[in-house]
Amino acid sequence: MRMMELQHDAPPMDIIVEAKGDVVKVEMDVRNNGQVKIGDLFVAQLPDGARSILQVTSFETESYDNVIARQTNAIREGVANVPVTRTAREAFQRQFAIMRVIGELQPNGQRWWGALRLPERLLPVEAITDDVLEEFTVTPHGNVILGNLRSGSRVLSRLARIAHNFAGERMVILGRPGMGKSQLIRGVLSQLMSEGGEA
Repeated sequence: MRMMELQHDAPPMDIIVEAKGDVVKVEMDVRNNGQVKIGDLFVAQLPDGARSILQVTSFETESYDNVIARQTNAIREGVANVPVTRTAREAFQRQFAIMRVIGELQPNGQRWWGALRLPERLLPVEAITDDVLEEFTVTPHGNVILGNLRSGSRVLSRLARIAHNFAGERMVILGRPGMGKSQLIRGVLSQLMSEGGEA
């Protein structure tokens, strides 16, 4: 009984259940069903310390069968309610996220684009953090300004952190009027000043 309580109260965990080509199928915890969106990025920790970067491309549910058909009829007839408890949702609303491997972060900081290898089955996946997203997508040194990074529908609330070094060089920012170039410059200058740099 105690073990069942612990499992019931455990934090949501999404786990890889199938892998083929550069695509993995992840069984979602029902508490995450409505949270995950197309384009969201996830991370799977590989045994050698590397992290596989995965992007949600689509969703699936379990096959329509006689049990679901009977439950559907019971809801129509008013005999049963729409599943709302966790137990009922796990029984009837199991959802899978289809994710594509888009790259890998090595333990030494190297980045690889594309699917070098597939994560194994039964590995948990976690939503990507701002720091890991930045590490995977930003060249940390040089005069490259990317502005805010995006993970699916979520945008980082801060500028990407880059080791800026503009001494003796020019920086060109292209963009249409009213698209935030001045705000970007103010953000860069503010970041430099907070880090003790000179504008």
